[in-house]
Amino acid sequence: MKPATILYGTVTGNAAECANQLGASLNACGVPSQVVNMSNFNTQTLPDSDLILVVTSTTGDGDPPYTAADLHRHLHEDRPDLSKLRFGVLAMGSQRFTHFAQCGKEFDAILGELGAERIVERVDCDGYFKGPLAEFEALLFAYFASQSERYPDFKVAAAPPPEPPPPPRPKAQRARPKPSAPAHTETPSRSLRSRLKARIKRTLRLSRPQ
Repeated sequence: MKPATILYGTVTGNAAECANQLGASLNACGVPSQVVNMSNFNTQTLPDSDLILVVTSTTGDGDPPYTAADLHRHLHEDRPDLSKLRFGVLAMGSQRFTHFAQCGKEFDAILGELGAERIVERVDCDGYFKGPLAEFEALLFAYFASQSERYPDFKVAAAPPPEPPPPPRPKAQRARPKPSAPAHTETPSRSLRSRLKARIKRTLRLSRPQ
């Protein structure tokens, strides 16, 4: 089985980050994948590829990023036969612009025109990509699950176990009061000696001549 090729076209780096996350998810689920910058992709190998997943942003007035320009031009001008290819597209952009996610929409359209099989519907991403990426992955996973002969090792990765709750904090214990020193009391033997000394002194004083 040939690995899935995730091609990204980027301006600010968001599409690259998104493509790398997608690649990590696919590898974890038993679908071998490679992440390739469109500017480094050999367009002549496209007809012999198995599965292409396009992740691209849009720049300017609906134009492809400079990293995606060569592949975009090759598809529209050279029009290779892609009848053996399967594909899916995650189109990134912002609805603040008139041509929202235009580059991804054009890749999706031209790949279909050239005979490639669209395995999932295009997902358009407006701004932050976490939600649309999760939606795109879910569509892909459903497809892989339905193709057990082609993807016998596919298995959705188990979610990491939840972290155990922190141990309860020990209750504060009140400091025990220190025992007070016992009141000083004379022992019986000491009291007796004191009385004897006082009696001897009194006797001596009385026996002296006046």
